[in-house]
Amino acid sequence: MISTVSYYFSDEFWDKIGDPLTRHILPGSPNWLLAIIAVYFLFIYKIGPAYMANRQPYNLKSIIKVYNIVNIIVNCYLVCKAATSPSFGWSMFSCSKEATDDERRVVVNTWLALKHMDLLDTVFFVLRKNTRQVTPFHVIHHSIVPIGSWFYAKVAPFKAGFLVVFLNSIVHIVMYAYYLSAASGSSSSIWWKKYVTLTQIIQFMILWVQLIVVYPQHCLPYYPNLEFYGCIMVFLAYSYFTYSFTVFYYEAYVKPKEKKSIDTNENVIKNGKAK
Repeated sequence: MISTVSYYFSDEFWDKIGDPLTRHILPGSPNWLLAIIAVYFLFIYKIGPAYMANRQPYNLKSIIKVYNIVNIIVNCYLVCKAATSPSFGWSMFSCSKEATDDERRVVVNTWLALKHMDLLDTVFFVLRKNTRQVTPFHVIHHSIVPIGSWFYAKVAPFKAGFLVVFLNSIVHIVMYAYYLSAASGSSSSIWWKKYVTLTQIIQFMILWVQLIVVYPQHCLPYYPNLEFYGCIMVFLAYSYFTYSFTVFYYEAYVKPKEKKSIDTNENVIKNGKAK
């Protein structure tokens, strides 16, 4: 039993099921990535809070501004790289793997590096004692994305992945532009704040269409079980993210307007202006 489990975490197993196109880009198993995620959890729930217990919140405004600018620049680079790639187009809704080795290497390495750098969002929250922002959804989102991205690039490096990179990079440009603006002033004065969440929702609507179109094509006929369970995991992740972003958007931007409208109508009735 133990030997069987350890085999599934071995380089031999992952290099066997990994696609030859990315085997040289992502050699071995994801153990190093799982170790990073484990340290991430340990810091945000144990080490970080214990370290900050008797300390004042750190002033990281300058560091965060630089961090946001770097994220915007790198995500802009990925958007341009994906949009100008021969892989960009309707083939992103297919099982096609056509892409140059250099193109695939640059996108995979840059994308995975960004997903790891995103973990710093939570680290900054802890060091600034913004613990209310360390929500289960935030933590789950930041830990699932790098693992899912690695698995997809390792096992199924289809051109469909370029759509994920393209859309998600646009989302992060909008998001980090908002963070940069908020770090320079009051977030309440940023009129386009709601569009950060709206772009997330639109992203998943498009990715839902892609999943529905691509899965019936059976892109991994030599690993049918892996394809099936992988699709189930993507389905669950998309469902969770879509639901969470939609609920947040409703609670933050739609519900307050509805309440304000109801309160206004009630005041009108009380004042005898409505018959």
